[in-house]
Amino acid sequence: MANSIRGGRASAWASQAMVIAIAAGTSSSVLAACVTETAEIDFSGNTYDYTFSSVLEGAEQDVREVVTDYEHLARINPNIVESRVVERYSPTSLKRLLRLERCILMVCFDLNFVEHVEESARVITTTIIPQESNFRDGVAEWILESLPGNRTRIHLRATQTPDFWIPPLIGPLILKRVFAHDVNETCANIQRLVALPGASS
Repeated sequence: MANSIRGGRASAWASQAMVIAIAAGTSSSVLAACVTETAEIDFSGNTYDYTFSSVLEGAEQDVREVVTDYEHLARINPNIVESRVVERYSPTSLKRLLRLERCILMVCFDLNFVEHVEESARVITTTIIPQESNFRDGVAEWILESLPGNRTRIHLRATQTPDFWIPPLIGPLILKRVFAHDVNETCANIQRLVALPGASS
């Protein structure tokens, strides 16, 4: 397995919650329409567990189409350098590749996820395939909940164990700050895409 830390720049903790960042120029009106209810991350040895819950303006189906557009996930997280479906087993079951480059404090990580994805009416579950990833294990569950007033709640819970070294200077306090920032960015980018004309077409 190739070293996950690249050329003297610094690395990030990572995930699909991995899935994160406001596009430059996101308007204040869009930001106001996206509300992060909770964002928590905990550590146990090399394993971290995280959850977040956000409410967006838009129909559940429109939100679902954005978060399952696996070929274009960089639109909701500019740290993603590659995302694609490797193999589709059925309309609701597939194998997905996700590659991210993420830097913190001048150290950078290449984060490689190959995951088995299962979709149901309200839940999207991803399970890391360790032999093809640089994580020992990991499971994430996205739950989409339709709310009154044409709104949707996204709830994500996940646990992941990296199979690479994270420098001690990138400690839990820094990772928690990055996580809170990234969750807000993810929410805002999903909201922006849902609000685009013809987003559900």
